[in-house]
Amino acid sequence: MSAILSNSEKAFLVVGATSNIGAGVAKGLKKTGSNVTALVRSEEKGKPFKDEGINIAVGDLSEPATLASAFKGIDASFILTPPNDLAPSLFSNAIWAAKQAGVKHVVRLSAVKAAHDAPTINSRFHALSDSELIASGTTYTIIKAHFFMQNLLMAADTIKSEGKIYMPLSDGKLGLIDSRDIATFAVKVLTEQGHENKTYTITGPESLSMKEVASSLSKVVGKNVEYVPVPIDVAIENMRQAGLDNFTLNILHDYFVQYSKNWGDFVTSDYKDVVGTDSTSIEKYFEDNKQVFE
Repeated sequence: MSAILSNSEKAFLVVGATSNIGAGVAKGLKKTGSNVTALVRSEEKGKPFKDEGINIAVGDLSEPATLASAFKGIDASFILTPPNDLAPSLFSNAIWAAKQAGVKHVVRLSAVKAAHDAPTINSRFHALSDSELIASGTTYTIIKAHFFMQNLLMAADTIKSEGKIYMPLSDGKLGLIDSRDIATFAVKVLTEQGHENKTYTITGPESLSMKEVASSLSKVVGKNVEYVPVPIDVAIENMRQAGLDNFTLNILHDYFVQYSKNWGDFVTSDYKDVVGTDSTSIEKYFEDNKQVFE
């Protein structure tokens, strides 16, 4: 049996490091004293990581030949792929490179309720990658994260100018989670034993309607904020005119339809069970980002 390495002896690779969540994972791992490398597509994109003492490897998930050197000598990796129509192939390139390099543990950020029979295309795409990871024989941990609180930023302008949140979610409730908590959770399962070959679903501490979200925000910013439900087709057309691509529009349409039907009305204890503290409340999220909304 091989010896269990301490975190300071392990080499971690963060894939998707330039996203907010990936950057949070890289910085969180660095704080544990670990040897951390961020995969970036150019030296320029790697500069912020170098400034914080994080190594960089230049590579591109769409170019498999660039990945072998990035994964060489890596013990564990966090892999996050972008939400586009190439996501399953990009993850496939990453897990193949990881397996060939002998990476011992892969932590993958999946999507809420990812399943082959899910009613949302993004969840079905993530299910493909989840299945490939499980079948790869590599020790895995899969994190299925709920609707990000940060998605509320899309309403920041109208909150500031009109005191209104326009969303096509009807009266549906959601177990929203702060994306900062996703990074914290990922660092925990990467650096502690006991999470091997497990799948977690992480949520915020409460399932809330947008009306309840607006009420919480009103208290934080000291002015009345109202939720105004928008028809889904109107919202999608507005987003189309704003320049969103068809694949993203399809993803959003599916989620809006399902969340309006309370598909997201649930919370789990997985975050607290692993991290030991409650996930961030909506009030705390708004307090931390008050300047964006007031």
